[in-house]
Amino acid sequence: MVNRPLNNLFSPTFLVIHSTVAFGGGIILARPDFASSPPLLVTTFGLGLAGLLLALTNKRSHALGVLFFLLAGVCHGSQALAPPRTGHHIANLIPEQREVALIGVVDQAIEYGIEKTTLVMESQEIFIPSPTPTLLLPAEQISPPFQKATGRVKLSMRGRPAESFLPGDRLLIRAKISPPQGFNNPGGFNLSRFLASQDILISGWISSPQSLIRLELPPDHQRLLRHGAERQRARLINFMRLQLPEQQSALYRALITGDRAGLSPATVGLFRSLGIVHLLAISGLHMALLAGAIMALSFWLLQRSETILLHGSARKISACAAIIPLFLYCLIAGFQTPALRALIMTLIFFSALLSDRPWHGPTNVSLAALLILLISPLAITTVSFQLSFAAVTGIILILPLLRPFFTDPLHQNSKSKISRYLSGSIAVSLAASLATLPLLLYHFNRFALSSSLATLITEPFLCIWALGWGLPASLLSPFFPDLALFLFKTGGWGLDAALFLAEKMQSIAKSIWLPTPSLSQVIFFYICLFLFIKTEKIWLRVTSALCSLLLFLPYSAVPSTDQATILDVGQGNCVLIETSNGKVLIIDAGGPSSPTFDIGRQVIAPVLWSKGIKSIDLLVLSHPDEDHYSGAAFLLDHFPTKTLWIPTRNSQDYGWQKTLAIAEKRHTFTHIPEAGEFLPLGSGREISSLADLHLSRQTQKNNQGLVLKFTAAGHSLLMPGDIETEAERELIHSHLDLTSTMIIAPHHGSASSSSRDFLTQVAPQTVIFSASRYKKPHFPSPAVEQRYHSLGIFSLSTAESGAITVLFDKEGLKTATWQ
Repeated sequence: MVNRPLNNLFSPTFLVIHSTVAFGGGIILARPDFASSPPLLVTTFGLGLAGLLLALTNKRSHALGVLFFLLAGVCHGSQALAPPRTGHHIANLIPEQREVALIGVVDQAIEYGIEKTTLVMESQEIFIPSPTPTLLLPAEQISPPFQKATGRVKLSMRGRPAESFLPGDRLLIRAKISPPQGFNNPGGFNLSRFLASQDILISGWISSPQSLIRLELPPDHQRLLRHGAERQRARLINFMRLQLPEQQSALYRALITGDRAGLSPATVGLFRSLGIVHLLAISGLHMALLAGAIMALSFWLLQRSETILLHGSARKISACAAIIPLFLYCLIAGFQTPALRALIMTLIFFSALLSDRPWHGPTNVSLAALLILLISPLAITTVSFQLSFAAVTGIILILPLLRPFFTDPLHQNSKSKISRYLSGSIAVSLAASLATLPLLLYHFNRFALSSSLATLITEPFLCIWALGWGLPASLLSPFFPDLALFLFKTGGWGLDAALFLAEKMQSIAKSIWLPTPSLSQVIFFYICLFLFIKTEKIWLRVTSALCSLLLFLPYSAVPSTDQATILDVGQGNCVLIETSNGKVLIIDAGGPSSPTFDIGRQVIAPVLWSKGIKSIDLLVLSHPDEDHYSGAAFLLDHFPTKTLWIPTRNSQDYGWQKTLAIAEKRHTFTHIPEAGEFLPLGSGREISSLADLHLSRQTQKNNQGLVLKFTAAGHSLLMPGDIETEAERELIHSHLDLTSTMIIAPHHGSASSSSRDFLTQVAPQTVIFSASRYKKPHFPSPAVEQRYHSLGIFSLSTAESGAITVLFDKEGLKTATWQ
């Protein structure tokens, strides 16, 4: 006989919850990498166990309903993940990068970022030039052979377009487009999957603002109806961008419309360090404030009517009055996941209120999630969906446990409104933080200890004062722009105050950085948290709390075989070497960099965290070129590093000096190695500096770098940096043992390197080109590729294969590619 708690758990009240979990699990099961991913097998086991428990409770119809939603989720997810079936879909027309002329309609508000402008188009026609040159005829004799195309395309460009475009405008654009290609590394951000969740399968780059031409369209009521809401959102964004001070504009755009493109890296970094970056995004709190304000005002007015008090319900009428403004705000916010979730939950709450039925928080959260997944099944893979629903679920379930610690039932009447607000805000913040903690560590490897305090201090200024003025200003801007501007500027005082307080609190900001927990650890934490919430037995709560600490238990996946991973860092270089005795070496740590992008934080560090790496034994920076060191500062600052090898201290490059300053601050031993100097790594492994190029009379910076050789299991990997033919000749004449099983192509495979004499001397079996897929045909040069091929050297490229792992096995080198 099954006990009462189990029967209660599987009562009809929880059918929606179980169905939603099964539906979401089905979407996850549909992922093509499911079979090869052990953590995802845990999900299957959990769903199977749930089905077994349902069967034990004799809830046959309940079990069948859950099974139905599981299978429906698999089918729905498979359909969303399947490639487009129509031959004229742009993803089927563009299998690789091509320069095209594209005609389409702007599909959503254009994002104006710090460095670039981004737009999303619904393609209609495309002209794909022949890769071979053809005879050009006079324009009046022939027109470009455009063909039909469908599908969304995301395009970016430097600077601003010459004129302002709105959703629904038809454009002719010349751009280079291709399937989305991010940095393909273990533990890295999956750009193609993220864009696929937005139904975007092609992205591209516009070389110049002059490459956008507006095409006139006849009046089309259907087009205006489809894009009308997004056009108003775009006009609001433009109004704030052009009329408000830059910083206030960026903050308002993030808070009200969800457009965070204008936020400066300094502002985002400040809020991230305090753990309050979630305040700079659309959230359910905004919807709750709007609904609460409208309901309170409506209720106050309706109470003045004697007729309504006698024959109606002021509460129900005031709830109805809030529905239309909530829809309008959701339109302004672009129907982003948090706003859509809050809207659905609010409508469910209003439905319960109007029908005099009880409101069950977990069920309503589940129903909101189910509706969103029905609309967009791949939303379940996005961080926004996961954090939004985890936070609100945590608040609903955990808040009742925390309330006794922040309220005094014996003196409740004596408490001031401010005291109740403070205690309630702390409880809500703690509940949301606890519920999202595993996801924050899984996706960002970071948790700010100051989050609750910083939220308590800045939230009133951002979410009450600034939004309180900004929301009505947004609605009034199309009709009364001067009044709207006044309201925006009045609310701007709150934005300025929040920034001032955040800057003052930065000195107390403390973040915990941890390796990425496994999916099993995340699931286990939530099981422990659920048991802690649901049980009333003290011993079980203590046990659950202690077991949940396993989330923070560091693990280190030391490989059984020595291996080197050449990371995909675009046009740059980074080699991660891991030995079977636990040594970690990084040779170069560079790639593309900008004020809004740090290759160390956003590409290299996630790889280390995903492998459980917490420290570095040796970091080598071959020479002071940004594409070889731009990510080193972050690594030195967040991973304790024993030794740093560099070729020089005298470079005037600002970034180089900043990196060395961080190394000194972190007490990293910094050393300039000489020719023949090596670092023993045990059991015959070593890394050595082959030559004194950095100490010689070489004049070119590329020829003044370190040349390194890693040896293990009788094989070797040569890493010559960016040396060119002149340095290669010096190495040959130095009579060094250059022979290596594998080589990282000098200077990314440029035409000025990889001379035949040098390759003959090294005699590698395999060459790896570390280069950007967007730098062809310069890196690697076709002539250089042909040279390697003519010598019988097998070649691999990070541009095509993503990260490349080389296993140093006694029987021979083995390679595995990430893509």
